[in-house]
Amino acid sequence: MPKEYIYGQFSVDTSLVESVYGEMSMISIHPDQVIVMKAASGKGAQLETAMKKERDKYVETAMLYPKDHAKLNASKVVRNGDYVAFLMLGAIDETNDNVESAEAQKFAQDQIAIGVKAFQNAAK
Repeated sequence: MPKEYIYGQFSVDTSLVESVYGEMSMISIHPDQVIVMKAASGKGAQLETAMKKERDKYVETAMLYPKDHAKLNASKVVRNGDYVAFLMLGAIDETNDNVESAEAQKFAQDQIAIGVKAFQNAAK
């Protein structure tokens, strides 16, 4: 994912960032994406706060298919040391047509939890 796209979606102060990396689904009907930023020295907490604000804006304004709202709402910003990540990924719940149901929300949260665990393990 090009840096310009990442900063267009998550417009954090670039002085907080040493490096950035992002991946997203190549199929436009899937909203999955991961953005990882390495904070400039001593700026991890500030970058995390900025990313959480940008995540909240994204949740409020994203134009996604209705079936992806559970995944969007379950998305997270997590930090491990100098690394901060936005995670919106996981399997699609093919068994539940009611995307607003508690079951759909739990499924999406469980999928994001897999990504959070992988991020935490990779950052060790």
